[in-house]
Amino acid sequence: MARIAAFDTGQHLLSTETTDTLMLPEARLRASCTLVERNLGGLAVLSHHESEDEGACRSHLFKGERDGRDYVMLVSEPSLADSGLTAVAMPGILESVEGGVGLGYHRALARQLPTHRVVSIATDGIGPNGAKTTLLNWHQCSLDHMAEQGLDLLKTHNEGRSCVGLATSMGSVVLANILNRNIREGKPVDFRGVILNAPALVPPNRVVQDMFFGFLPLFAIDTLEEVFVRTPPRDIPKVLGLLLHSLPGKKDVVPIVRQVYDLLHGTPMDQIETVVREYPTTVITGTDDPVGEIRMWQELQSHYPKKLKLETVARHGHAMLLKPEDCAERVVTIMKRRRMHRMSKPQAA
Repeated sequence: MARIAAFDTGQHLLSTETTDTLMLPEARLRASCTLVERNLGGLAVLSHHESEDEGACRSHLFKGERDGRDYVMLVSEPSLADSGLTAVAMPGILESVEGGVGLGYHRALARQLPTHRVVSIATDGIGPNGAKTTLLNWHQCSLDHMAEQGLDLLKTHNEGRSCVGLATSMGSVVLANILNRNIREGKPVDFRGVILNAPALVPPNRVVQDMFFGFLPLFAIDTLEEVFVRTPPRDIPKVLGLLLHSLPGKKDVVPIVRQVYDLLHGTPMDQIETVVREYPTTVITGTDDPVGEIRMWQELQSHYPKKLKLETVARHGHAMLLKPEDCAERVVTIMKRRRMHRMSKPQAA
């Protein structure tokens, strides 16, 4: 039997939008137990909290444990007839699913995909409810560890459902690892397609140039331009609020250092090509993103023209992720165009 208790820190679920965060009374907790038993399989749920935004998007934040590992997942059930599909979001390094950009993106997806279950698997160690990480156990928040746990969570939580993998920034590295593991294990999780939004999939031979001398020095400038130049004045306070809610806390420092360390090793080209070869894949990247690797994707597209599609966003960099509503709209449009939103076989061309 899953053990359920409402979080005491509901304020961590607030975004910059007007949000009613509800503490669950006993009857609602019993209903949540039913949801947990139905949807989370053998996962041990240690705590649960439910929130609802002004768009009537209801989200369930679960913290739990499986095989000695902590996890945090944000889950939104379909608000209309269930399509049988799950949109699996893998957030970036500073996109906490408990607030800011990560939560905003999840809710935007849930509103725009009312017949889908939407699941965001939190970055290990990040956010108020993420596992406490020290230098003694920092291996537990490595990107390999996250991929192993992510596939395990999907096999348990999503049994019998097909998935579309949606990853942003560093989450694309984790998702690529998950997909490669899934292929090696005989595809126990049925992924119908992959959409990589502002991915950070940089091959090892490009890390020094694109990450060290491109992304790291220019990200602050890119962020300022995204907020104050590329944003209508009336929307600037909202984007600033999302940015502030996405800033890391003290407990996030160690896992961030570990994950950046892994990122700076790059992603092997064979892992990237395997994903493209096996799954219908769409890449969305800004033309000004130093880690967008547009030439790499164009070359892969020439080899796999029916599998890989490249969508560029003119005059935007990596910081376009600060606008989760826009990102979700692009992703959902692509899902529908490539028929990834249906249970039937997705369109390759």
